[in-house]
Parts: sequence; structure tokens; C-alpha cells
Amino acid sequence: MAKVVYSSLVTGIAGKISDVVYYRSSSSHFGYIREYNYPRIPESNHEFGAKIRAIGKLWGEVTPLYKEDLALYLKKYRVLDPDIKSLTERANNAPAIYVKWLFAFADKYPDNITLQDLVPMDFELYPQYNTLSGVISAGFLPKVEGWSKLTAPMFSDITEQ
Repeated sequence: MAKVVYSSLVTGIAGKISDVVYYRSSSSHFGYIREYNYPRIPESNHEFGAKIRAIGKLWGEVTPLYKEDLALYLKKYRVLDPDIKSLTERANNAPAIYVKWLFAFADKYPDNITLQDLVPMDFELYPQYNTLSGVISAGFLPKVEGWSKLTAPMFSDITEQ
């Protein structure tokens, strides 16, 4: 970023005009001007966005009963001790938990699962994860009281073998 000092004649100007950004200085005798360059968005941001869009579409196809199970799980999940590694609060909504376990799922099966292309048919290969209890027993989410009763199907046309 190259800064150019400009005269006091235009020190009252501050902000962006066209592709140029004007700054006021603490002195009334001069100001700064620079050309505005928008930073290039890294490819990793585009990849993450594609994953979240695909998960969002998938969330729209999840059965209402599964979403109810997630809501029940959430109430018990939130009162667990915070994750010591990150020292942050736990997720506070059902879609956040859904995203959390799907990322863990994709990490476990990197050769078969890509989050950018995830569709309900992908779960035909893994019918044991079609219920929240299956997800929890696999270790993708921590166990809470009554977790084994969360057996509503995520997708109605996939049955556990």
C-alpha cells in the first residue's frame, strides 16, 4: 500500500471515492490517499462455502423427527462441560451440531465422502449413521443421557442394516 500525502486543500475529504481511499491525519495541513485494492479471496474460502452450501441443502431434506431428536440432544449437549481444548461454549443450535458431526464424518471417510457433493444417497453406504444414536455410538458426537433413544431417521428412505 503506497500512501501519498495530499495538501490541506482537501483534508476535509475522508472515505472512498472511486478506487481511491482518503484518510484524515491528525494535522490539518495534510492527509493521506491510497488506491483501494480488494484482497483476493483465497480458494479455501470458496471450498468451505461449497461445503456449507451442500450441508445446508442436505439439512433441508432431513426428516422433522430427526430434527426433533437433534433438539432433544442439544438440550443435554449444552450442559456438558466445555471442550477443554478450545475453551469455548458448545454449539447452541441443531444445525451447528449437524455441521459438526458431518465434518467429523467426512474426516473419517475422506476417500468416500466429500462435503461439497454430499447428498442423501451417500448415506446408503453408511446406514448406521442415519440416526443420531448411530452417530453418537460412532463417536462423532459426545454421549449424553438417553442418547440411545434418539433413533429417528435422518432420511426416511434409508434403513439401518
